[in-house]
Amino acid sequence: MATCRQTKLLLGPFDDGELEPHEMEDVAFHIVDCTDCKAALDSYRQIGVALRDAIVVPALDGFAQAVQMRLESLREPLPGRIARWLEPLVERFGAAAALGATAAAAAVITAALITPYARTLANGKEKPSKVVSENLAAVTPPPAPQASASTVINDLSKVEAQRPSVALWNEPRTDTTVIWVPN
Repeated sequence: MATCRQTKLLLGPFDDGELEPHEMEDVAFHIVDCTDCKAALDSYRQIGVALRDAIVVPALDGFAQAVQMRLESLREPLPGRIARWLEPLVERFGAAAALGATAAAAAVITAALITPYARTLANGKEKPSKVVSENLAAVTPPPAPQASASTVINDLSKVEAQRPSVALWNEPRTDTTVIWVPN
């Protein structure tokens, strides 16, 4: 059980309801039995009521309007005025810059993709392709005695069908076709 000295230290928080549940219970049991602590608690409560009654709320009629008028009468600092003036310009410029960058990127990609084909069309006629092959014998079965190497090379579908790891690549700038055959 708590002593009067310990309980009197807890009377303020007890009255405000700020103690732990077990502490609240201990103080309540002590107050029931101790008239001095009960009188001290009543004194705390009377002081609290007197303080609450002493508070006078001033009249705030027109306060908000007066503050608003005061704020409007103050001149905005120069950096704020400049920022407010430049903000729409920056927004417009940012949007225009993004649109311009997108258009430039699209133009560069289009030019990179179209240039080789445009060069081929500008030459007027297509030149015969040169065919380069490496290790052709490893790709195709030995040709029949009457077939020459040029007939085997010209039939690319046979080369690709027999060996799917064969790579075929056309170089449009030099009109060269390269067949890559792994060793």
